[in-house]
Amino acid sequence: MTLIYQRNVDGPVTHAFVVGCGRYPNLGVAGSANRNAPIAGALAMAELLMAKREKLVAPLGSIELLLSDPASTESTTDIGQRLTGTIATQIETADETHFRDSGEKWLNRIRPGDVIVFYFSGHGITDRVGDAVGLLSDVGTSRNRPWAQTFSLTKLALALRTMSAESAWVFFDACQEVVAEFADRLWDVKNIELKELTLRDITGSGCEPLALAAAATGRVAWAPDEDEPPFFTQILLKGLSGCCVERTREHGWAVTGVTLLYDLAEVGRSIIDGIAVQPQSLAPHSERKVLLAVDHPFTPVTVRSNPEMHMKLAAAVRLMCGSDIISSGKVSNFVWRADIAFAERELTVYCETRQGAPMLAPQTFRQQLPAHNITLIPVRERA
Repeated sequence: MTLIYQRNVDGPVTHAFVVGCGRYPNLGVAGSANRNAPIAGALAMAELLMAKREKLVAPLGSIELLLSDPASTESTTDIGQRLTGTIATQIETADETHFRDSGEKWLNRIRPGDVIVFYFSGHGITDRVGDAVGLLSDVGTSRNRPWAQTFSLTKLALALRTMSAESAWVFFDACQEVVAEFADRLWDVKNIELKELTLRDITGSGCEPLALAAAATGRVAWAPDEDEPPFFTQILLKGLSGCCVERTREHGWAVTGVTLLYDLAEVGRSIIDGIAVQPQSLAPHSERKVLLAVDHPFTPVTVRSNPEMHMKLAAAVRLMCGSDIISSGKVSNFVWRADIAFAERELTVYCETRQGAPMLAPQTFRQQLPAHNITLIPVRERA
């Protein structure tokens, strides 16, 4: 099965299509293109949607899920121990056939006023005009049409515009590398189309999807070596959890198009070390749309030092609001992190240093969304 969640809800609902593609038997040599991160990313996205099912502005109605797991060569992936609360535990692979079938079922469920969510994690490239292209697990199967098992994000976003939805959200966690073999096609590659479009379709009224990619055109996306979601998905999940928010009239604190567009990069600088994640907008967008409401917004606070070795020698960090300790803890790997409930207030970071280690000067800042990156410097010695 590919349908892992479904329920009947009065009024508009959210319909999601989540794809994690980590197994590519015909790409690269001897499994060199396989990745674990897309599977972890897709499962984490599905888990978040189910956990936030009542906080989505249109309650969750369904999730279609496809997975191509590099840990298995079977036709299905078992998620029984990895994702709870589903109506199916054996998930079909993210190949051309299932992508078409699940995509059609997904689009057929959408009614006027609904909300659409599409998430893809796997390998990606860019075509000759710079549009993002996702690769499915059976890409390269056909000798005569090696790139047929691909889909264009631009065409998908255009299709979603015509569905009479209230809003559409597209997240593409993949590279946008330029591959000469793909760009050198004499005619455009015939990508998978989930919906045929006419000029009348795309010039009519409809929503403007928010489409975000993990990397800019021609760039690569990154993922950890461990069985964890890719870095873009990590910051996306963090933002959706409550730090990429703004105050709205109808929903209170909420994740909106504008907060995802402009705040995710700052969240990435706070929670990811050594990798700069710069999401790219892939399509015209309606940035004032709301995806989900948040009861308790927070800000990730990250504390480092310059030079960074001084932080390594620190004993602990305290985050204070006046005389109140908001958070405290030991330093791990040159950095200290905490998620702090949001309030309009001044906070001060104090660093407790070990005997003989350089003292670091406290730093005061006013708490703001979406995140804080604090760099402490040594206390100046008196002359």
